[in-house]
Amino acid sequence: MRRETKARLLVGFVLWIGSLVLFPLGYIERLLLFAFFITVPLVLFVVEHPGRDGETSRLYRMIVRLHLPMAVIGTLSFAYPAGKLAGLLSLSWVLFTCLIGLYGLLRFLKRGFYFLEEFCIDAGLMYMTLGGFWLAAHRFGFDVMNFGSLIILLTAIHFHYSSLAVPIFTGLLGRTMEKTKLYRWMAAGNVISPLLIAVGITYSRTVEWLAVIFFACCLLVYVYYTFRMICVEKKGGFTKASLTLSSLSLLLTMGFAVSYGIGRGFGIQWVSIPTMVLIHGTGNTFGFVFLGLLAWTSIRPEARTSASGIPYSRLYGQWKIGAEFLEQAGWLDTSRKPVRGLVDDFSMYENRQFQPSRLHVCIRDFYERTLTYELTARVRWLRGFAFLSRLYKPVAEKIEQLNLPLNDEEEQVMEGTIVPVNSERDGRQNVRAWIRKDCVTGKTIFVAAYSHHTYEAETYMNIALPLPCGNMTGVLRLMHDETDGLILTSVPGNRIKGDEGIYYVFPYFFLRLPLNETFHVRSGEEESLYADHRMWIFGIPFLTISYCIKHKKPS
Repeated sequence: MRRETKARLLVGFVLWIGSLVLFPLGYIERLLLFAFFITVPLVLFVVEHPGRDGETSRLYRMIVRLHLPMAVIGTLSFAYPAGKLAGLLSLSWVLFTCLIGLYGLLRFLKRGFYFLEEFCIDAGLMYMTLGGFWLAAHRFGFDVMNFGSLIILLTAIHFHYSSLAVPIFTGLLGRTMEKTKLYRWMAAGNVISPLLIAVGITYSRTVEWLAVIFFACCLLVYVYYTFRMICVEKKGGFTKASLTLSSLSLLLTMGFAVSYGIGRGFGIQWVSIPTMVLIHGTGNTFGFVFLGLLAWTSIRPEARTSASGIPYSRLYGQWKIGAEFLEQAGWLDTSRKPVRGLVDDFSMYENRQFQPSRLHVCIRDFYERTLTYELTARVRWLRGFAFLSRLYKPVAEKIEQLNLPLNDEEEQVMEGTIVPVNSERDGRQNVRAWIRKDCVTGKTIFVAAYSHHTYEAETYMNIALPLPCGNMTGVLRLMHDETDGLILTSVPGNRIKGDEGIYYVFPYFFLRLPLNETFHVRSGEEESLYADHRMWIFGIPFLTISYCIKHKKPS
Protein backbone atom coordinates (compact mmCIF):
# COMPACT_ATOMS: atom_id res chain seq x y z
CA MET A 1 0.00 0.00 0.00
CA ARG A 2 1.36 3.43 -0.94
CA ARG A 3 2.46 5.91 1.69
CA GLU A 4 -0.21 8.50 0.80
CA THR A 5 -2.96 5.88 1.08
CA LYS A 6 -1.71 4.84 4.51
CA ALA A 7 -1.62 8.51 5.54
CA ARG A 8 -5.23 9.03 4.44
CA LEU A 9 -6.31 5.94 6.34
CA LEU A 10 -4.50 7.10 9.47
CA VAL A 11 -6.13 10.53 9.28
CA GLY A 12 -9.48 8.87 8.59
CA PHE A 13 -9.12 6.61 11.62
CA VAL A 14 -8.31 9.60 13.86
CA LEU A 15 -11.32 11.49 12.51
CA TRP A 16 -13.58 8.45 13.05
CA ILE A 17 -12.43 8.16 16.69
CA GLY A 18 -12.93 11.92 17.04
CA SER A 19 -16.52 11.65 15.77
CA LEU A 20 -17.26 8.98 18.39
CA VAL A 21 -15.98 11.30 21.13
CA LEU A 22 -17.55 14.54 19.91
CA PHE A 23 -21.01 13.38 18.81
CA PRO A 24 -23.57 11.33 20.77
CA LEU A 25 -23.99 8.69 18.09
CA GLY A 26 -25.87 5.42 18.07
CA TYR A 27 -24.16 2.16 17.14
CA ILE A 28 -25.51 2.14 13.57
CA GLU A 29 -24.26 5.69 12.94
CA ARG A 30 -20.81 4.71 14.21
CA LEU A 31 -20.69 1.81 11.76
CA LEU A 32 -21.76 4.13 8.96
CA LEU A 33 -19.02 6.65 9.76
CA PHE A 34 -16.50 3.80 9.75
CA ALA A 35 -17.42 3.40 6.10
CA PHE A 36 -16.95 7.16 5.56
CA PHE A 37 -13.39 7.22 6.88
CA ILE A 38 -11.99 3.68 6.52
CA THR A 39 -13.96 1.45 4.16
CA VAL A 40 -14.37 3.88 1.29
CA PRO A 41 -10.69 4.90 0.97
CA LEU A 42 -9.73 1.21 1.02
CA VAL A 43 -12.23 0.56 -1.77
CA LEU A 44 -10.83 3.47 -3.78
CA PHE A 45 -7.35 2.03 -3.43
CA VAL A 46 -8.44 -1.46 -4.49
CA VAL A 47 -10.35 -0.30 -7.60
CA GLU A 48 -7.65 2.10 -8.81
CA HIS A 49 -7.11 1.34 -12.50
CA PRO A 50 -4.30 3.31 -14.16
CA GLY A 51 -4.15 3.59 -17.92
CA ARG A 52 -1.24 2.42 -20.01
CA ASP A 53 0.65 5.58 -19.26
CA GLY A 54 0.47 4.76 -15.55
CA GLU A 55 -1.90 7.66 -14.86
CA THR A 56 -5.35 7.36 -13.33
CA SER A 57 -8.27 9.34 -14.70
CA ARG A 58 -8.85 12.94 -13.65
CA LEU A 59 -12.19 11.93 -12.14
CA TYR A 60 -10.53 9.29 -9.96
CA ARG A 61 -7.88 11.74 -8.77
CA MET A 62 -10.58 14.28 -7.93
CA ILE A 63 -12.53 11.67 -5.95
CA VAL A 64 -9.44 10.79 -3.89
CA ARG A 65 -8.73 14.48 -3.15
CA LEU A 66 -12.34 15.17 -2.15
CA HIS A 67 -12.74 12.15 0.11
CA LEU A 68 -11.69 13.55 3.50
CA PRO A 69 -13.36 17.00 3.14
CA MET A 70 -16.62 15.41 1.99
CA ALA A 71 -16.48 12.79 4.75
CA VAL A 72 -15.96 15.47 7.43
CA ILE A 73 -18.86 17.59 6.17
CA GLY A 74 -21.08 14.51 5.93
CA THR A 75 -20.14 13.57 9.49
CA LEU A 76 -21.13 17.01 10.74
CA SER A 77 -24.69 16.24 9.64
CA PHE A 78 -24.88 13.88 12.64
CA ALA A 79 -24.12 16.78 14.97
CA TYR A 80 -27.69 18.03 14.40
CA PRO A 81 -31.08 16.35 14.65
CA ALA A 82 -32.67 15.18 11.41
CA GLY A 83 -33.95 18.17 9.48
CA LYS A 84 -33.00 20.78 6.94
CA LEU A 85 -29.53 21.67 8.32
CA ALA A 86 -28.49 18.05 8.85
CA GLY A 87 -29.82 17.18 5.39
CA LEU A 88 -27.94 20.01 3.69
CA LEU A 89 -24.69 18.91 5.34
CA SER A 90 -25.28 15.33 4.21
CA LEU A 91 -25.48 16.48 0.58
CA SER A 92 -21.70 16.69 0.50
CA TRP A 93 -21.55 12.93 0.92
CA VAL A 94 -24.35 12.48 -1.63
CA LEU A 95 -22.25 14.42 -4.15
CA PHE A 96 -19.22 12.32 -3.30
CA THR A 97 -21.08 9.02 -3.75
CA CYS A 98 -22.47 10.34 -7.05
CA LEU A 99 -18.90 10.93 -8.23
CA ILE A 100 -17.99 7.36 -7.24
CA GLY A 101 -21.05 6.08 -9.09
CA LEU A 102 -20.09 8.15 -12.14
CA TYR A 103 -16.60 6.68 -12.01
CA GLY A 104 -18.11 3.19 -12.00
CA LEU A 105 -20.45 4.10 -14.87
CA LEU A 106 -17.63 5.49 -17.01
CA ARG A 107 -15.54 2.40 -16.32
CA PHE A 108 -18.45 0.32 -17.55
CA LEU A 109 -19.10 2.41 -20.67
CA LYS A 110 -15.46 2.16 -21.74
CA ARG A 111 -15.51 -1.61 -21.55
CA GLY A 112 -19.10 -2.90 -21.59
CA PHE A 113 -20.24 -6.31 -20.39
CA TYR A 114 -17.42 -8.24 -22.05
CA PHE A 115 -15.41 -8.66 -18.85
CA LEU A 116 -17.92 -9.76 -16.22
CA GLU A 117 -15.48 -9.41 -13.33
CA GLU A 118 -14.94 -5.73 -14.17
CA PHE A 119 -18.67 -5.11 -14.48
CA CYS A 120 -19.08 -6.49 -10.95
CA ILE A 121 -16.65 -3.82 -9.70
CA ASP A 122 -18.50 -1.16 -11.70
CA ALA A 123 -21.82 -2.24 -10.17
CA GLY A 124 -20.46 -2.02 -6.62
CA LEU A 125 -19.27 1.53 -7.26
CA MET A 126 -22.60 2.53 -8.78
CA TYR A 127 -24.51 1.06 -5.83
CA MET A 128 -22.57 3.46 -3.60
CA THR A 129 -24.65 6.32 -4.98
CA LEU A 130 -27.81 4.76 -3.56
CA GLY A 131 -26.18 4.73 -0.14
CA GLY A 132 -25.64 8.48 -0.39
CA PHE A 133 -29.28 9.16 -1.24
CA TRP A 134 -30.59 6.96 1.57
CA LEU A 135 -28.28 8.78 3.97
CA ALA A 136 -29.68 12.13 2.81
CA ALA A 137 -33.23 10.84 3.26
CA HIS A 138 -32.39 9.90 6.86
CA ARG A 139 -30.69 13.19 7.67
CA PHE A 140 -33.47 15.29 6.12
CA GLY A 141 -35.96 13.23 8.14
CA PHE A 142 -37.87 11.99 5.10
CA ASP A 143 -40.12 8.98 5.68
CA VAL A 144 -39.60 7.12 2.41
CA MET A 145 -42.50 4.75 1.69
CA ASN A 146 -43.32 4.64 5.43
CA PHE A 147 -40.16 2.67 6.18
CA GLY A 148 -39.34 4.67 9.27
CA SER A 149 -36.08 6.30 10.28
CA LEU A 150 -34.34 3.10 11.45
CA ILE A 151 -34.99 1.10 8.26
CA ILE A 152 -33.86 4.06 6.14
CA LEU A 153 -30.61 4.29 8.09
CA LEU A 154 -30.08 0.52 7.83
CA THR A 155 -30.65 0.75 4.07
CA ALA A 156 -28.02 3.48 3.85
CA ILE A 157 -25.50 1.34 5.72
CA HIS A 158 -26.38 -1.67 3.55
CA PHE A 159 -25.30 0.22 0.42
CA HIS A 160 -22.08 1.31 2.14
CA TYR A 161 -21.11 -2.27 3.00
CA SER A 162 -22.73 -5.38 1.51
CA SER A 163 -23.92 -3.84 -1.77
CA LEU A 164 -20.55 -2.14 -2.18
CA ALA A 165 -18.19 -4.92 -1.12
CA VAL A 166 -19.89 -8.07 -2.44
CA PRO A 167 -19.82 -7.11 -6.15
CA ILE A 168 -16.31 -5.64 -5.85
CA PHE A 169 -14.93 -8.70 -4.05
CA THR A 170 -16.62 -10.90 -6.66
CA GLY A 171 -14.93 -8.93 -9.43
CA LEU A 172 -11.52 -9.06 -7.78
CA LEU A 173 -11.92 -12.81 -7.33
CA GLY A 174 -12.84 -13.11 -11.01
CA ARG A 175 -9.57 -11.48 -12.02
CA THR A 176 -7.69 -14.40 -10.45
CA MET A 177 -9.52 -17.33 -12.09
CA GLU A 178 -11.07 -18.73 -15.23
CA LYS A 179 -14.70 -17.72 -15.67
CA THR A 180 -16.62 -20.95 -15.17
CA LYS A 181 -20.36 -21.10 -15.70
CA LEU A 182 -20.80 -21.32 -11.93
CA TYR A 183 -18.75 -18.15 -11.45
CA ARG A 184 -20.86 -16.33 -14.03
CA TRP A 185 -24.09 -17.27 -12.30
CA MET A 186 -22.62 -16.31 -8.93
CA ALA A 187 -21.37 -12.97 -10.24
CA ALA A 188 -24.70 -12.13 -11.86
CA GLY A 189 -26.50 -13.06 -8.64
CA ASN A 190 -24.22 -10.94 -6.47
CA VAL A 191 -24.85 -7.94 -8.72
CA ILE A 192 -28.64 -8.15 -9.04
CA SER A 193 -29.55 -9.55 -5.60
CA PRO A 194 -29.39 -6.19 -3.76
CA LEU A 195 -31.96 -4.85 -6.22
CA LEU A 196 -34.15 -7.94 -5.87
CA ILE A 197 -34.05 -7.65 -2.08
CA ALA A 198 -34.93 -3.95 -2.30
CA VAL A 199 -37.92 -4.78 -4.52
CA GLY A 200 -39.01 -7.45 -2.05
CA ILE A 201 -38.72 -5.12 0.94
CA THR A 202 -40.84 -2.58 -0.90
CA TYR A 203 -43.52 -4.75 -2.46
CA SER A 204 -43.48 -8.38 -1.32
CA ARG A 205 -42.11 -10.24 1.67
CA THR A 206 -42.15 -13.47 -0.34
CA VAL A 207 -39.95 -11.91 -3.02
CA GLU A 208 -37.72 -10.55 -0.27
CA TRP A 209 -36.96 -13.86 1.43
CA LEU A 210 -36.59 -15.68 -1.88
CA ALA A 211 -34.11 -13.01 -2.97
CA VAL A 212 -32.25 -13.35 0.34
CA ILE A 213 -31.94 -17.11 -0.14
CA PHE A 214 -30.73 -16.65 -3.71
CA PHE A 215 -28.20 -14.06 -2.52
CA ALA A 216 -27.03 -16.43 0.22
CA CYS A 217 -26.47 -19.21 -2.33
CA CYS A 218 -24.38 -16.88 -4.48
CA LEU A 219 -22.35 -15.84 -1.45
CA LEU A 220 -21.71 -19.48 -0.59
CA VAL A 221 -20.23 -19.93 -4.06
CA TYR A 222 -18.07 -16.84 -3.45
CA VAL A 223 -16.80 -18.35 -0.18
CA TYR A 224 -16.09 -21.65 -1.95
CA TYR A 225 -14.02 -19.97 -4.67
CA THR A 226 -12.29 -17.77 -2.10
CA PHE A 227 -11.15 -20.77 -0.06
CA ARG A 228 -9.88 -22.37 -3.27
CA MET A 229 -7.89 -19.24 -4.04
CA ILE A 230 -6.48 -19.09 -0.49
CA CYS A 231 -5.03 -22.57 -0.98
CA VAL A 232 -2.93 -21.43 -3.95
CA GLU A 233 -2.36 -17.78 -3.03
CA LYS A 234 1.33 -16.97 -2.61
CA LYS A 235 0.82 -13.93 -0.39
CA GLY A 236 1.81 -13.94 3.29
CA GLY A 237 0.01 -15.42 6.24
CA PHE A 238 -1.67 -12.14 7.22
CA THR A 239 -3.36 -11.84 3.82
CA LYS A 240 -4.58 -15.43 3.90
CA ALA A 241 -5.76 -15.10 7.49
CA SER A 242 -7.65 -11.88 6.73
CA LEU A 243 -9.37 -13.41 3.71
CA THR A 244 -10.23 -16.56 5.67
CA LEU A 245 -11.73 -14.60 8.58
CA SER A 246 -13.56 -12.36 6.12
CA SER A 247 -15.19 -15.40 4.49
CA LEU A 248 -16.05 -16.99 7.84
CA SER A 249 -17.62 -13.71 8.98
CA LEU A 250 -19.68 -13.71 5.79
CA LEU A 251 -21.00 -17.18 6.61
CA LEU A 252 -22.03 -15.98 10.07
CA THR A 253 -23.73 -12.78 8.94
CA MET A 254 -25.35 -14.58 6.01
CA GLY A 255 -26.95 -17.07 8.38
CA PHE A 256 -28.53 -14.26 10.39
CA ALA A 257 -29.66 -12.48 7.20
CA VAL A 258 -31.35 -15.62 5.88
CA SER A 259 -33.08 -16.23 9.23
CA TYR A 260 -34.27 -12.63 9.33
CA GLY A 261 -35.47 -12.67 5.71
CA ILE A 262 -37.35 -15.98 6.01
CA GLY A 263 -38.88 -14.83 9.28
CA ARG A 264 -40.19 -11.67 7.59
CA GLY A 265 -41.51 -13.79 4.72
CA PHE A 266 -43.60 -15.90 7.11
CA GLY A 267 -44.43 -13.04 9.47
CA ILE A 268 -42.32 -14.53 12.29
CA GLN A 269 -39.61 -12.57 14.08
CA TRP A 270 -36.88 -15.16 14.50
CA VAL A 271 -34.16 -12.52 14.64
CA SER A 272 -34.85 -9.02 16.00
CA ILE A 273 -33.50 -5.86 14.40
CA PRO A 274 -31.26 -5.03 17.41
CA THR A 275 -29.74 -8.52 17.13
CA MET A 276 -29.29 -8.06 13.38
CA VAL A 277 -27.53 -4.74 13.97
CA LEU A 278 -25.24 -6.16 16.63
CA ILE A 279 -24.24 -9.41 14.93
CA HIS A 280 -24.94 -8.90 11.22
CA GLY A 281 -23.83 -5.26 11.21
CA THR A 282 -20.68 -5.81 13.27
CA GLY A 283 -19.72 -8.95 11.40
CA ASN A 284 -20.20 -7.28 8.02
CA THR A 285 -18.35 -4.10 8.97
CA PHE A 286 -15.26 -5.39 10.74
CA GLY A 287 -15.23 -9.00 9.60
CA PHE A 288 -16.35 -9.49 6.03
CA VAL A 289 -15.75 -6.00 4.57
CA PHE A 290 -12.82 -4.56 6.54
CA LEU A 291 -10.75 -7.76 6.74
CA GLY A 292 -11.66 -8.58 3.16
CA LEU A 293 -10.46 -5.17 1.99
CA LEU A 294 -7.20 -5.57 3.89
CA ALA A 295 -6.62 -8.87 2.08
CA TRP A 296 -7.57 -7.59 -1.37
CA THR A 297 -5.40 -4.48 -0.99
CA SER A 298 -2.49 -6.87 -0.58
CA ILE A 299 -3.45 -9.16 -3.47
CA ARG A 300 -4.70 -6.45 -5.89
CA PRO A 301 -5.09 -8.70 -8.96
CA GLU A 302 -4.62 -6.91 -12.27
CA ALA A 303 -7.50 -6.30 -14.65
CA ARG A 304 -7.51 -8.29 -17.88
CA THR A 305 -8.31 -5.23 -19.94
CA SER A 306 -7.46 -1.56 -20.14
CA ALA A 307 -9.37 0.34 -22.81
CA SER A 308 -7.66 3.56 -21.70
CA GLY A 309 -4.67 4.01 -23.97
CA ILE A 310 -6.04 2.67 -27.24
CA PRO A 311 -5.22 5.25 -29.95
CA TYR A 312 -8.55 6.48 -31.30
CA SER A 313 -9.03 8.58 -34.40
CA ARG A 314 -9.89 12.24 -33.98
CA LEU A 315 -11.85 12.07 -37.23
CA TYR A 316 -15.34 13.08 -36.11
CA GLY A 317 -18.25 13.11 -38.54
CA GLN A 318 -21.11 15.46 -39.20
CA TRP A 319 -24.67 14.77 -40.27
CA LYS A 320 -23.51 14.14 -43.83
CA ILE A 321 -20.46 12.03 -44.57
CA GLY A 322 -20.24 10.87 -48.16
CA ALA A 323 -17.25 10.53 -50.44
CA GLU A 324 -16.31 14.23 -50.31
CA PHE A 325 -16.32 14.51 -46.52
CA LEU A 326 -12.58 14.04 -46.01
CA GLU A 327 -11.60 16.50 -48.74
CA GLN A 328 -14.10 19.14 -47.63
CA ALA A 329 -12.97 18.84 -44.01
CA GLY A 330 -9.30 19.15 -44.97
CA TRP A 331 -8.29 15.69 -43.79
CA LEU A 332 -6.43 14.57 -46.92
CA ASP A 333 -2.64 14.51 -46.80
CA THR A 334 -1.43 15.60 -50.24
CA SER A 335 2.22 15.42 -49.18
CA ARG A 336 2.15 11.62 -49.00
CA LYS A 337 2.57 9.23 -51.87
CA PRO A 338 -0.60 7.65 -53.27
CA VAL A 339 -1.61 4.42 -51.53
CA ARG A 340 -3.11 1.38 -53.23
CA GLY A 341 -3.84 -0.93 -50.31
CA LEU A 342 -5.31 -0.95 -46.83
CA VAL A 343 -1.83 -1.79 -45.53
CA ASP A 344 1.63 -1.26 -46.99
CA ASP A 345 3.04 -4.59 -45.82
CA PHE A 346 0.89 -7.24 -44.15
CA SER A 347 3.90 -8.69 -42.35
CA MET A 348 3.61 -5.91 -39.74
CA TYR A 349 0.83 -7.99 -38.06
CA GLU A 350 3.16 -10.88 -37.33
CA ASN A 351 3.34 -12.14 -33.73
CA ARG A 352 3.60 -15.45 -31.90
CA GLN A 353 -0.01 -16.39 -32.62
CA PHE A 354 -0.27 -14.94 -36.13
CA GLN A 355 2.10 -15.51 -39.04
CA PRO A 356 1.12 -13.72 -42.28
CA SER A 357 3.22 -16.22 -44.28
CA ARG A 358 0.54 -18.85 -43.57
CA LEU A 359 -2.11 -16.84 -45.41
CA HIS A 360 -3.07 -17.51 -49.01
CA VAL A 361 -1.05 -15.22 -51.24
CA CYS A 362 -4.21 -13.60 -52.65
CA ILE A 363 -5.38 -12.52 -49.19
CA ARG A 364 -2.14 -10.66 -48.54
CA ASP A 365 -2.26 -9.21 -52.04
CA PHE A 366 -5.82 -7.95 -51.50
CA TYR A 367 -4.84 -5.99 -48.39
CA GLU A 368 -1.64 -4.64 -49.94
CA ARG A 369 -3.10 -3.83 -53.40
CA THR A 370 -6.78 -3.33 -52.60
CA LEU A 371 -7.49 -1.08 -55.58
CA THR A 372 -6.73 -3.88 -58.03
CA TYR A 373 -9.78 -5.78 -56.75
CA GLU A 374 -13.52 -5.28 -57.09
CA LEU A 375 -16.10 -6.33 -54.50
CA THR A 376 -19.60 -7.68 -54.91
CA ALA A 377 -21.68 -7.82 -51.73
CA ARG A 378 -24.90 -9.48 -50.74
CA VAL A 379 -26.47 -8.39 -47.45
CA ARG A 380 -28.72 -10.50 -45.26
CA TRP A 381 -30.47 -8.95 -42.27
CA LEU A 382 -31.38 -11.78 -39.93
CA ARG A 383 -34.83 -12.54 -38.60
CA GLY A 384 -36.21 -9.80 -36.39
CA PHE A 385 -33.89 -7.13 -37.82
CA ALA A 386 -35.17 -6.92 -41.41
CA PHE A 387 -37.96 -4.55 -40.34
CA LEU A 388 -35.54 -2.35 -38.39
CA SER A 389 -33.25 -2.22 -41.42
CA ARG A 390 -36.06 -0.58 -43.43
CA LEU A 391 -36.26 2.17 -40.81
CA TYR A 392 -32.48 2.51 -40.77
CA LYS A 393 -32.03 2.59 -44.57
CA PRO A 394 -33.36 6.15 -45.26
CA VAL A 395 -31.12 7.57 -42.52
CA ALA A 396 -28.05 5.77 -43.88
CA GLU A 397 -28.78 6.97 -47.41
CA LYS A 398 -29.00 10.55 -46.23
CA ILE A 399 -25.82 10.39 -44.14
CA GLU A 400 -24.06 8.29 -46.82
CA GLN A 401 -22.28 6.12 -44.29
CA LEU A 402 -22.86 2.44 -43.47
CA ASN A 403 -25.31 2.58 -46.36
CA LEU A 404 -26.16 -1.11 -46.57
CA PRO A 405 -28.79 -2.56 -48.92
CA LEU A 406 -31.92 -4.36 -47.79
CA ASN A 407 -32.61 -8.08 -48.00
CA ASP A 408 -34.66 -7.89 -51.18
CA GLU A 409 -32.13 -5.79 -53.09
CA GLU A 410 -29.78 -7.28 -55.65
CA GLU A 411 -26.08 -7.82 -55.20
CA GLN A 412 -24.19 -4.58 -54.69
CA VAL A 413 -21.12 -4.01 -56.84
CA MET A 414 -18.66 -1.67 -55.15
CA GLU A 415 -15.92 0.54 -56.51
CA GLY A 416 -13.41 2.11 -54.19
CA THR A 417 -10.66 4.64 -53.77
CA ILE A 418 -8.01 4.83 -51.09
CA VAL A 419 -6.67 8.23 -50.05
CA PRO A 420 -3.95 9.20 -47.54
CA VAL A 421 -5.21 10.91 -44.37
CA ASN A 422 -3.30 13.39 -42.24
CA SER A 423 -1.98 11.04 -39.58
CA GLU A 424 -0.83 13.77 -37.20
CA ARG A 425 -4.27 15.31 -37.16
CA ASP A 426 -5.95 11.90 -36.91
CA GLY A 427 -3.84 10.82 -33.93
CA ARG A 428 -2.94 7.40 -35.30
CA GLN A 429 -0.13 6.24 -37.57
CA ASN A 430 -0.01 5.81 -41.36
CA VAL A 431 -3.75 6.44 -41.83
CA ARG A 432 -5.52 5.93 -45.14
CA ALA A 433 -9.25 6.03 -45.94
CA TRP A 434 -11.09 3.48 -48.05
CA ILE A 435 -14.12 5.07 -49.72
CA ARG A 436 -16.55 2.61 -51.27
CA LYS A 437 -19.42 3.54 -53.58
CA ASP A 438 -22.28 1.67 -55.22
CA CYS A 439 -21.38 1.32 -58.90
CA VAL A 440 -25.03 1.58 -59.93
CA THR A 441 -26.38 4.41 -57.79
CA GLY A 442 -23.11 6.27 -57.17
CA LYS A 443 -24.08 6.58 -53.49
CA THR A 444 -21.37 6.27 -50.86
CA ILE A 445 -21.53 3.02 -48.89
CA PHE A 446 -18.57 3.25 -46.49
CA VAL A 447 -15.97 5.82 -45.50
CA ALA A 448 -13.47 4.09 -43.25
CA ALA A 449 -10.06 5.33 -42.05
CA TYR A 450 -7.63 2.43 -41.61
CA SER A 451 -4.66 2.36 -39.27
CA HIS A 452 -3.06 -0.01 -36.79
CA HIS A 453 -1.59 0.01 -33.32
CA THR A 454 0.50 -2.38 -31.26
CA TYR A 455 0.07 -3.29 -27.62
CA GLU A 456 1.85 -6.05 -25.70
CA ALA A 457 3.47 -7.51 -28.83
CA GLU A 458 0.19 -7.73 -30.75
CA THR A 459 -0.73 -5.46 -33.65
CA TYR A 460 -4.41 -4.68 -34.16
CA MET A 461 -6.24 -3.33 -37.19
CA ASN A 462 -7.75 0.00 -36.08
CA ILE A 463 -10.63 1.18 -38.31
CA ALA A 464 -12.57 4.42 -37.73
CA LEU A 465 -15.85 5.22 -39.47
CA PRO A 466 -16.83 8.90 -39.07
CA LEU A 467 -20.39 9.27 -37.81
CA PRO A 468 -22.41 12.19 -36.40
CA CYS A 469 -20.65 13.75 -33.39
CA GLY A 470 -17.86 11.18 -33.38
CA ASN A 471 -16.72 7.97 -34.99
CA MET A 472 -17.24 4.25 -34.59
CA THR A 473 -13.92 2.49 -34.15
CA GLY A 474 -13.44 -1.22 -34.70
CA VAL A 475 -10.29 -2.67 -33.14
CA LEU A 476 -9.78 -6.08 -34.73
CA ARG A 477 -7.54 -8.95 -33.70
CA LEU A 478 -6.04 -11.08 -36.48
CA MET A 479 -6.30 -14.87 -36.37
CA HIS A 480 -5.82 -17.90 -38.60
CA ASP A 481 -8.63 -20.18 -39.63
CA GLU A 482 -8.18 -23.93 -40.05
CA THR A 483 -6.56 -23.55 -43.51
CA ASP A 484 -4.95 -20.52 -45.16
CA GLY A 485 -7.72 -18.02 -44.46
CA LEU A 486 -7.83 -14.88 -42.32
CA ILE A 487 -10.13 -13.99 -39.43
CA LEU A 488 -10.41 -10.45 -38.10
CA THR A 489 -12.55 -10.15 -34.99
CA SER A 490 -13.60 -7.72 -32.28
CA VAL A 491 -14.68 -10.60 -30.02
CA PRO A 492 -12.50 -10.72 -26.89
CA GLY A 493 -10.27 -13.75 -26.68
CA ASN A 494 -9.18 -15.77 -23.67
CA ARG A 495 -6.04 -13.69 -23.33
CA ILE A 496 -4.80 -10.91 -21.13
CA LYS A 497 -5.67 -7.27 -21.86
CA GLY A 498 -6.93 -7.54 -25.42
CA ASP A 499 -7.82 -4.26 -27.19
CA GLU A 500 -10.34 -5.79 -29.59
CA GLY A 501 -13.81 -4.30 -29.53
CA ILE A 502 -16.15 -1.77 -31.16
CA TYR A 503 -16.20 1.70 -29.63
CA TYR A 504 -18.06 4.94 -30.24
CA VAL A 505 -15.58 7.76 -29.81
CA PHE A 506 -16.69 11.28 -28.95
CA PRO A 507 -14.37 14.31 -28.64
CA TYR A 508 -14.05 13.97 -24.84
CA PHE A 509 -14.94 10.38 -24.01
CA PHE A 510 -15.60 7.00 -25.57
CA LEU A 511 -17.80 4.03 -24.83
CA ARG A 512 -17.73 0.42 -25.83
CA LEU A 513 -20.76 -0.61 -27.88
CA PRO A 514 -22.62 -3.90 -27.32
CA LEU A 515 -21.58 -4.87 -30.84
CA ASN A 516 -19.14 -7.40 -32.22
CA GLU A 517 -18.02 -8.26 -35.71
CA THR A 518 -15.95 -10.90 -37.42
CA PHE A 519 -14.52 -10.96 -40.95
CA HIS A 520 -13.56 -14.33 -42.39
CA VAL A 521 -11.59 -14.06 -45.63
CA ARG A 522 -10.78 -17.26 -47.52
CA SER A 523 -9.45 -18.18 -50.95
CA GLY A 524 -11.63 -19.40 -53.82
CA GLU A 525 -11.20 -20.49 -57.41
CA GLU A 526 -9.25 -18.56 -60.07
CA GLU A 527 -7.55 -16.28 -57.58
CA SER A 528 -10.85 -15.02 -56.21
CA LEU A 529 -11.59 -14.45 -52.53
CA TYR A 530 -14.71 -14.82 -50.43
CA ALA A 531 -15.40 -12.98 -47.20
CA ASP A 532 -18.17 -13.23 -44.63
CA HIS A 533 -18.78 -10.23 -42.39
CA ARG A 534 -20.94 -11.16 -39.39
CA MET A 535 -22.23 -8.80 -36.72
CA TRP A 536 -23.85 -9.29 -33.31
CA ILE A 537 -25.61 -6.96 -30.89
CA PHE A 538 -25.77 -8.10 -27.25
CA GLY A 539 -24.56 -11.46 -28.56
CA ILE A 540 -27.51 -11.77 -30.98
CA PRO A 541 -26.55 -12.12 -34.68
CA PHE A 542 -28.28 -9.50 -36.79
CA LEU A 543 -26.33 -9.00 -40.02
CA THR A 544 -24.29 -11.01 -42.51
CA ILE A 545 -22.54 -9.53 -45.55
CA SER A 546 -21.09 -11.98 -48.06
CA TYR A 547 -18.39 -10.61 -50.36
CA CYS A 548 -16.97 -11.96 -53.59
CA ILE A 549 -13.59 -10.34 -54.24
CA LYS A 550 -12.01 -10.61 -57.69
CA HIS A 551 -9.23 -8.97 -59.63
CA LYS A 552 -10.44 -6.10 -61.78
CA LYS A 553 -10.54 -6.83 -65.46
CA PRO A 554 -8.01 -4.83 -67.52
CA SER A 555 -9.68 -1.75 -68.99
